[in-house]
Amino acid sequence: MDFIKRHYEKITLAAALLILIISAVLLAVKVGALSTDIQEGSRRRKKSEALKPTDVGLYSNAIASLKDPALWTNEPGKMFPSSVSATNLFQPDKIDIPTNPAAPKIALATITHRQFKLRFDAYSGKGENFQLNFQFRPKTFFVPAVGMEVGDRFETTGYILAKFEQKICRAVMPGVGERDVDCSEAMLQRGSEKPIILVLGKATQEEEPIAMIVCGTDRRQMEVRRGLEFVCDGVPYKVVDITSKQVIILDRQSGETHTISLPAPKE
Repeated sequence: MDFIKRHYEKITLAAALLILIISAVLLAVKVGALSTDIQEGSRRRKKSEALKPTDVGLYSNAIASLKDPALWTNEPGKMFPSSVSATNLFQPDKIDIPTNPAAPKIALATITHRQFKLRFDAYSGKGENFQLNFQFRPKTFFVPAVGMEVGDRFETTGYILAKFEQKICRAVMPGVGERDVDCSEAMLQRGSEKPIILVLGKATQEEEPIAMIVCGTDRRQMEVRRGLEFVCDGVPYKVVDITSKQVIILDRQSGETHTISLPAPKE
């Protein structure tokens, strides 16, 4: 006890130095561990995969579509305008219905040519799962691949997706500047008719024949177009083709094809 009393200050100083040394050692250990973590983190970042650049094509195409929107209606209150051909000269209520039991109870009243618009909405990959919109149909047709018909189980349009070409164009986007825009093209073909070129996101105006027929003993009138299915006197038919003076229909029950011509003008 006397030793402690005589050397109290030295003992206190030694204890303080010991605590200081221990603290310094612990601090050095922590600094070393932190430095190791930083170095390993830096090496991990160097080895990690570089971030892929964001594809701004979708945004550029969206801006382009806003700049040039599709306008489906050309006349107030009408889905599409029509141009009447020279064959539209007969009154449906004065047309005779065929009396031959073997013939369909259908008469052809008029044939007109009506404008409509097509739009190539989308595709995936390098050229598959195409989406095509026809203005007069309340739906979009999905075509899995080039060479297939544009249609579904309810309707066939008669058009074939004959060709596809993937393209990228430079376009000026309002408020954004010049950007790459997908301007790929899809080509539709119907028989020997002139092919139709559709550019992604842009509407194209075309024209098709529309027939007014008179059906059955009740003389019901209806408009038909190529590929449309309808029922007359309980018999299902499908419109195969419409020419300038004839409508060709297929009896879905018998498989027979019938040609219905415009009646000759009565003198």
